[in-house]
Amino acid sequence: MGKNYYAHAHEFGNSGYDSSAAAGNIPTHPIIFSKPCTSVSGPGDTVDSSLDPYDTLDYEAELAVVLGKKGRVAPGDDPLAYVFGYTW
Repeated sequence: MGKNYYAHAHEFGNSGYDSSAAAGNIPTHPIIFSKPCTSVSGPGDTVDSSLDPYDTLDYEAELAVVLGKKGRVAPGDDPLAYVFGYTW
């Protein structure tokens, strides 16, 4: 999810990379995006900062929710019954 915290939205808005909104603008709904497995580093992996010639390397926290079964949550259902697990 992106730009869902005031401090992050403000930082990103002032970074020069956000052309979609004014600085500090927090969306009314969460921004959800996917990340391909080829862009993820494993625990203890070295991040090659030489690929970032502008020294803009930043940290991020990622959370993945692993769904355990197909379906739609109906009224009265427990939504967490559809969750197999979590990872970060």
